[in-house]
Amino acid sequence: YAELGNEAGAIQLLADVRVRGFGGNAEAANVEAFIARMGSVRKAILEERKLEFAGEGWRKYDMVRSGDIEENIGKLKRRLTQMVDGLEQSGFYTFENGMTIPAYIWTKQVDLKAELNYRLTTQAPDETNPALFPGWRGQYDDYAAVAEANGDRRAKIEEEFTNLAIKGLFKYIDPDGAEAASLEAEGYVKTPWGIDYVAFRDEYSTFVFKGYKPGLAPIYMVPINRTSVVSSNGKITNGYSFSNE
Repeated sequence: YAELGNEAGAIQLLADVRVRGFGGNAEAANVEAFIARMGSVRKAILEERKLEFAGEGWRKYDMVRSGDIEENIGKLKRRLTQMVDGLEQSGFYTFENGMTIPAYIWTKQVDLKAELNYRLTTQAPDETNPALFPGWRGQYDDYAAVAEANGDRRAKIEEEFTNLAIKGLFKYIDPDGAEAASLEAEGYVKTPWGIDYVAFRDEYSTFVFKGYKPGLAPIYMVPINRTSVVSSNGKITNGYSFSNE
C-alpha cells in the first residue's frame, strides 16, 4: 500500500501491528509520532518490520529490496562508532531513546531462597531489588520444586548463593566514585560490560558488513539451498508449491 500510494491503508495496517506490539495501547504505540520520527510511512513500516522480526534474519533482505541498505549500513556504522567512542571517552553512552550503556556494572551472588523462599521469579515484583531487576527470570516462582519433580536433584540447593544481583546496568556509576566504593564494600564486584565493546572495537567497525561495496548490488536477495532447487524437464522447481512459469 505504501509503495502504491495508498498511505491510509498502509497506516491502518501499520497501526494494527504496532498497537498490538504495545499490548493494545494505541496511545503508547503513538503511530503518528512514530511515522514522523521515521520520516515517512514507508520507512516506518520498514522500521516496524525490523522490530517485529528481530532475530529472524530478514532485515538485510528488506534493506536490499527497498534500496536502503547503503544508507542503513552507513547509519549503523556511525552509531556503533559513537557508542564505542562514548564508552571509551566518558565511560558510558546514552542512546537516542534515553537508555544508557555503562562501561562497567557491579555484580554480586546473593541468596533469594532465604529472602523470598524461591530462587527464581517469573516477574520482578520489586524493581528496587537488584536480584530481581534487571535480572534474568525463569518460568516458575519455585523452580527448585519443579526441577526436583522432574528428577533434577541438583536444583535442591539450600546453602549456595545462586542469584546474581546487578547494579548499574542501565545507568552510569563512576568507578572511582562513592557509589562504586559503597557497592564494593557490600561485596559487589566491578564487572566489564560496555568496556568490552572498546576492547573489541574492530568487531563493531571494521568487521561490520565487511566486504560490502557501496553501489554494487548483492549477488542474491534470499538464499535458497540447493536441495530445494531441482531441475525438471529443463525447468526450475523450488519445492515450495509455487508454480514454475
